[in-house]
Amino acid sequence: AIALAPAIKELRLLTELYIGSNTIKNEGAIALAPAIKELKLLTEFYLAYNSIEKEGAIALAPAVKELRLLTVFDIGYNKIGKEGAIALAPAIKELKLLTLFDI
Repeated sequence: AIALAPAIKELRLLTELYIGSNTIKNEGAIALAPAIKELKLLTEFYLAYNSIEKEGAIALAPAVKELRLLTVFDIGYNKIGKEGAIALAPAIKELKLLTLFDI
């Protein structure tokens, strides 16, 4: 994820991003956050099974908030805990098109 983040940032027409089951951990989530923020057309974002903890969720929250077209956000089977969920809550509230949210 760290190596891919600069390339992902340039994929402005991307609508679906599957990064599940890659064990990107906090470091990968933190590296991806600025890149994800640029993907304004993203509708589906899968991050399940990546060993992301609260630090990663906290880093992702502001970026996810910018994804106004997001309909699916799967960050399930990670270890974000209460603090990570609290950090994501304001972002999720802004995602009016969200139909599936797995935490």
